[in-house]
Amino acid sequence: MLTSQVFKSRAGLHYTLRLTNKGFSSLPNTIKAEPFTDKNAALQFVTNLQVPLFFWENLAQSNTFFSYRNWTNANPWAGIENYIAQALTQGSMQAYKTASISELNGSRQLRSFKDTQGKRFELQPAASLLVNATADVKPVHDKVSAEKVLQDLNITAESAESINKSFNLPANSGTSVEALKTALINGDIVLTQLPEPLKPSTGQDLVETVFEAAKSPSDPPPQAAPPAAHAATTASPTRAENATADGLTKAAEDGTPFCEECEKAANAA
Repeated sequence: MLTSQVFKSRAGLHYTLRLTNKGFSSLPNTIKAEPFTDKNAALQFVTNLQVPLFFWENLAQSNTFFSYRNWTNANPWAGIENYIAQALTQGSMQAYKTASISELNGSRQLRSFKDTQGKRFELQPAASLLVNATADVKPVHDKVSAEKVLQDLNITAESAESINKSFNLPANSGTSVEALKTALINGDIVLTQLPEPLKPSTGQDLVETVFEAAKSPSDPPPQAAPPAAHAATTASPTRAENATADGLTKAAEDGTPFCEECEKAANAA
C-alpha cells in the first residue's frame, strides 16, 4: 500500500502521505493533516522529504481527484515535486506527522501488556494508525474506562512514567498515571489488541496428529487375519493321491511295510 510508508524529512521529523480518496475512514480526532495554504511552503516541504522518485510517480498516478496526466500536459517542464506540492495545497493529497517506525519497534516491549485472561495489548501513539489502519483499537471514552484499562493491564506508576517518556508526553502537575489516562481519553494514545500468535507446526507434530487420528483409543483392536490357505501342495488331491494316502495310513495301522527298505528289514527280522 503506497500510503503506509513513513518518510523522514531533513529536519528529522517523520511523515506519511495519503490520497484523500484512499484515506482511512476511522482515525482519532487528534490526528490532523499538515495544513498547506501556500504552494511555495508545500514545495519546500516536499523537497525536504527523503522520498524516492518512484513513490511520487506511483502516488501521482493513483490520484483520481487531480489528474497527473492532465497536469503534465499543461506543465511539461515542471518537476513532479511541483505536482505533489499543488496536490497538497488543494487537498487531494495529505501529509501526516507520525512516529518513527524504528522508535516504535524499539519501545514495543515497554508498551506491551497482557490482561488477566492472557490477551495481549499494546499502547501506541495515535499517529501509528496511519501506517496500521487495520489495528484493533479498543475504545477509551472517559476517566472510568481509562482507569479500567490501566487496572486490567496492571500498569503501575513506574511503568506509566516510562511509557510517558517513550511517547514524549508533556509533564503536568499530576502523576504519571493521570497523564497517561488523559492521553488515552484525548486520543493521543490508543490501546490496540494484538492477534494471538500462531503456534508453529513441525513435521513431527503432523505425524503425531495423523497417527492419533488413525488409531483412536476407542477403536476395537484389529482382528488377526484368518490363516492363509496352504501352499500349492495343499491343493485338492487327485483320486490316485487319495488311494495312496489311504494305503499308507492302513499299512501304518497294521504294521505292514510300505517301502522296499522296510520290507527287507522286516524279512531279516
